[in-house]
Formats: sequence, C-alpha cells, structure tokens
Amino acid sequence: MKTTSRLVALFALVLATTASAQTVYLQFSGGGGTPLVITWTTPITYTITGTPNPGTKDPYFVFDEIGNIYSGMQFSAPTFITSGAPTYSGVDGTFLINNISSGENWNNITPNDIKFRNVPDAGATFLYVGETFTLSAGTLTTSVNYSGAAPADGLYATFIVDASYGYLGSGVSAVPEPSTYAMLLGVAALGGALWRRRAGAVCA
Repeated sequence: MKTTSRLVALFALVLATTASAQTVYLQFSGGGGTPLVITWTTPITYTITGTPNPGTKDPYFVFDEIGNIYSGMQFSAPTFITSGAPTYSGVDGTFLINNISSGENWNNITPNDIKFRNVPDAGATFLYVGETFTLSAGTLTTSVNYSGAAPADGLYATFIVDASYGYLGSGVSAVPEPSTYAMLLGVAALGGALWRRRAGAVCA
C-alpha cells in the first residue's frame, strides 16, 4: 500500500512539474550558409505578471540563451519568411511573427537570447498585468542565411518582455514536452518493476 501511495505521489509531482514548466523543446536545422530554422511543436501560453512599460501594445517573445545568431546573419535586420510562420493571439486578435533579433545586452535581454515579435506594433490595447498571449506551434525560417552552425536541440526557457525589455512573464507549454514523457515513462517502468516484485513475493 505504501509503494502504491509513493508512486501516486511521484506521478503527481511529475505532472505538477509539467504544469509549471517554463521551458519549451526547440529543434534547429539549417545554418552553415543557409537559412536558420527553429521549430516547436506545442503552443505556449504567456501571462503578464510584471508591470509593463507604459505605451507598449505587443510583447516580445524570448528564447533564452540559444546563442547570438545576429553575428552569423548576412543582414543586420533579419525577418522571418512569413509562409508557415507561427502566430500569437491575445485580446486584440491574432498576429503573425515576422521579425527576429539577438545580440543585444539590455535590461532582461542578453546577447545570446533570441527575441521575436510582430512588426509593426499592431495591437490596440496597451499591455496590462493578467493579460495572456498564446504563441502557436510552428516553424520560423529566417529570410537571410546564417553562417554559423545550428544550435543544439533541447529545452530552452521562454518568457516575454516589453519594448524596454522589462520582464513580463514566463511561458508554459500546453502539453508535455519530450523530456516530460520520458519522466512519465520512467515512473511507469518503476511502477511495473515494483508491482512484479510484489507479485513475486506474494506467489512465493
């Protein structure tokens, strides 16, 4: 009975960790003189918890510590190819992600952070605490070539900032990422092993 209770508690802990996750699994391809491609397969929801800079209507989405792609771009202000690009939605509607940048060191942004947004600032409502945005799953492809190697696939922190790069809130994936599935499988395997051991002891 104790074993079952412990497994239930462990499973609940894994699910709780999933619900509060602030990372997203990113896949990269391209580079080496070709456009850089960034893909994520789950929507991400962001909630504003910090006080926005007055006058900002749209957020900047940030993937943390990926690398300074700006230094490897062949154009100083790269944009995304719009075909197939993800969108984000909020109180003002749905907007296409069409701009990417990195290499800045200001406020909550470091040179290795990648930030992206809709240009121009198209929202009608100023950002406010409690406002939520949902970034759709999708693929971003730069419209210019990237000379460096593609970053490594993996889990990266994500958050939103305002126009002054002040922190507004973190993002939460809508469904478990691959690492979470691995944890759940691990819990299931442990439970199966303990059940077999217990069943063997009863039979003996």
